[in-house]
Amino acid sequence: SKYMTKYERARILGTRALQISMNAPIMVELEGETDPLEIAMKELRQRKIPFTIHRYLPDGSYEDWGVDEYSGRFLEEASGRRLMRKYGWTRRQEGCACQSHPRHS
Repeated sequence: SKYMTKYERARILGTRALQISMNAPIMVELEGETDPLEIAMKELRQRKIPFTIHRYLPDGSYEDWGVDEYSGRFLEEASGRRLMRKYGWTRRQEGCACQSHPRHS
């Protein structure tokens, strides 16, 4: 399938955001973005992430797909903030999304 799964998207974004946080070259023009995850999402939307996905098929074979070959809603989302609003996710201090720590009060 030419569509990226939510699991592939999560792995791509997490891996790329980690690379960016460790000073990897950025593949897109920045417009004030500083958060590595937001930069990774922008790279994904513009299909600039230089990754290849090794997708296993039910018969045991596999296909290699470049990020630039995918299409679908996981590439077309307007922004991570839009996803966060849509699903009710919140970004907490220090990356923690729970409500149980005193620092969230």
